[in-house]
Amino acid sequence: MELVRTLAGLSVSSIRQFRDDDSYIDRLNHRYTTTLCVVFAILVTTKQYAGDPIDCWVPAQFKPSYEAYTDSYCWIANTYYIPIDEELPDEESARRNKDILYYQWVPFILLFQAFLFYFPRIVWRTLNVKSGLDLVNLVDAAVKYEQVEQYESRDRIMSYLIINIERYISARAHLIRHR
Repeated sequence: MELVRTLAGLSVSSIRQFRDDDSYIDRLNHRYTTTLCVVFAILVTTKQYAGDPIDCWVPAQFKPSYEAYTDSYCWIANTYYIPIDEELPDEESARRNKDILYYQWVPFILLFQAFLFYFPRIVWRTLNVKSGLDLVNLVDAAVKYEQVEQYESRDRIMSYLIINIERYISARAHLIRHR
C-alpha cells in the first residue's frame, strides 16, 4: 500500500512540476513515448512469462503435454512464419528464409527505445545544471515578460534577464582567459 501512495505522489508531483525549458515535442518524447514503450514492454513481458508466449502449429494427435513442449521448443529455438494460404515448404532452406528471430527480444528492444527517448532529457538537464546558467528561471522570466503589460514590470524583468545573461557571459570569459 505504501508503494502505491509513493507512486501516486510521484506522478502527481511530476504533473505539477511543469518546466518551460522544453517544448511539447520534447515532453511528448521524454514523457509520453517513454511511458508508452515501458507499458508495452511490461505487457509483452507479462504475456511471455505469465501467459502463453507463442502458439506453434502441432498435429491434432499431440497430447497437451506434447503441445506445451512444442510451444516451449518453438519459443527457445525460433520459428518461421508461413501464411495460411501457402503450403509448408519441404526443404529447410526455404523455411530458414522466413525465420522469426526477434520475438524474444521485443521487451528489451522496447525498454532500449524508452531509454533512447529519455536520454536527450538526461543530457539536457545535466548540461543545463553544469552550464551555470539557470535556464528555467530565465525562460520563466521571458514568458512572464510576454504576459506583463505594465512598463515598469517589463523593464524589471528585462533587467533581470540582461543581468543574468551578462553575468553568465562574463563568468565564461573569465574561465576561458584563465585556462
